[in-house]
Amino acid sequence: MNASKQRARRTCVVAQVARVALVALVAVTLVPQSAWANGRFPTAQFFSVGSGSARDHIAVSTTFGLLVSHDAGATWGWICEEALGFSGEYDPITAITSTGALVTALPDGASLSRGDWCDFASIDLGGTDAVGDVAAEQTRVLAVTRTALGGTRVYVSNDDARSFARRWSEMSVSVVTADLAASADEHVMLSGNVMFVRSAVFASEDQGRTFEQRFDGFSAETALPFIAMVDPLSAQRSLVRTLRIDGESELYRSDDGGRTMRALLRRTDAIVGATAMPGMGTLWAMSSEMGARLQRSDDGGMTWSSTASTLRARSLRYRDGVLFGAFTESEVGLSFGCSVDGGESFRTQLRVRDVRGPERCAEGSTVRRLCAPLWPSLSAQLQRIVGPMPPPTGVCAWDVNTADAGPVSDASGEVSVDVNELDAAMDAPRMDVTSAAQRDAMPSDQAQDSAREPAVHVAGGGCQCDGVKGGIEAPSQRSLGVLVLILLALQFKRARGAIRGFRLV
Repeated sequence: MNASKQRARRTCVVAQVARVALVALVAVTLVPQSAWANGRFPTAQFFSVGSGSARDHIAVSTTFGLLVSHDAGATWGWICEEALGFSGEYDPITAITSTGALVTALPDGASLSRGDWCDFASIDLGGTDAVGDVAAEQTRVLAVTRTALGGTRVYVSNDDARSFARRWSEMSVSVVTADLAASADEHVMLSGNVMFVRSAVFASEDQGRTFEQRFDGFSAETALPFIAMVDPLSAQRSLVRTLRIDGESELYRSDDGGRTMRALLRRTDAIVGATAMPGMGTLWAMSSEMGARLQRSDDGGMTWSSTASTLRARSLRYRDGVLFGAFTESEVGLSFGCSVDGGESFRTQLRVRDVRGPERCAEGSTVRRLCAPLWPSLSAQLQRIVGPMPPPTGVCAWDVNTADAGPVSDASGEVSVDVNELDAAMDAPRMDVTSAAQRDAMPSDQAQDSAREPAVHVAGGGCQCDGVKGGIEAPSQRSLGVLVLILLALQFKRARGAIRGFRLV
């Protein structure tokens, strides 16, 4: 090899190593640096809401354990991390079955509680792998684990989490999120990365025994894909949101089981939550940008506009006529709230100063025994959280017949949205988001015109198309860690290939 080629190869190696160092630096920069709970500011993040006889059950994951309610948010109790079976900088993902069983994903397995959620037991999943996600529909429960090397194992229970069967194992796939379909018992959907170099969604039509890789055409190969929801009326419809290392994000929609997807929104910041009414005629999306407003679409994602509410949510979920959201209390005055007017306004359901603590559980229970000694100190910290005046307090009544504004359901329960109209609009040119700061810099007449336009129009272009799981303010630290791992692995492979004299594609 001549000197010029040797110099060129050395330059390539240095560039690849520099990229690895840059990704590591970005990781350090993006990890939240705050105080209090586990070294982090006490914040509500992911949450789950029950259904069926457990429709009044709510579990909100925070940086200091779980905040739980059995009366639709009227009163709240606290479950410490130690009672759940872990401690440290980890935010648990939960799922609630229709009987009220609470399943919690842990760094080395999963835990289960029934009844009053005062006693917890570990779930036997055949090992100590980290459980990346859990989901529940009626009495079906899905648990997805991540192996030490980044592979995936899928476990399914059909008996209300009393027993789990291992269904699928794939060491080349690292799963980020998973979900079940209310309308199809056999349907399971996963999102993740293949060999740390390509993002994709996967679907099973045999209850997780086998999976087919479906859409993998996201705008960035290593974008983290999060399943926002699978439509309860049809397993063919789903929402997926993605987060890229550059901080940009997209919201995708699929109407064919994840085989093809179309981008509905593209943001220069992170989309932290997205959800929809059954039928996906009305959708909501929230971004992480300071001052951002909740976005709503009443035409299946073709056009979007800002709601009147100025509350910036961290995650969203819709259930039976109610839109729920988790919030940063120091920023907006509440940690959890609900809306019955399509997101135009929210009612305060939870402020951390009103949490009762572990005394709701009986003496001798797991929660009372392990959490009571920790409560006085934590309670004093929570009382010191200062935020703006919250919206009025109130519980949003459940009503499966609630007539929210938006597309009207037909007799079959399907929302009436013209598919041809949807396809045409999605193929239209994209209109980028105009921020408040950009409008302030415009001439007054131009700014007024911009303010009257929908905040975002449909992003189109071919077959493209995810919590609510899911920051900087956007992703959880665990999700951020997965993204960093993916990028580090990709850059390391390329650097190693350059050192050996070839480049990995």
